[in-house]
Amino acid sequence: MDAHFRMDGAQYNADLQLTEDKGALRLDADYNSDTQAYRADLAVDSLQLQHFLPKDSIYELSLSVAA
Repeated sequence: MDAHFRMDGAQYNADLQLTEDKGALRLDADYNSDTQAYRADLAVDSLQLQHFLPKDSIYELSLSVAA
């Protein structure tokens, strides 16, 4: 896991990367508490869900989300 968080007045930033075996999860997000504006980019590549949820039938997850 590699994480970087920054705060500058009302501006908050987070950059998080998690790797596990062959899988990776990356989150890059910003939030401004004055304007309530946000941006978030999430990318998941080949995350092996059975390592976290052993009784689930979903084995590998890849997705991307932007807001």
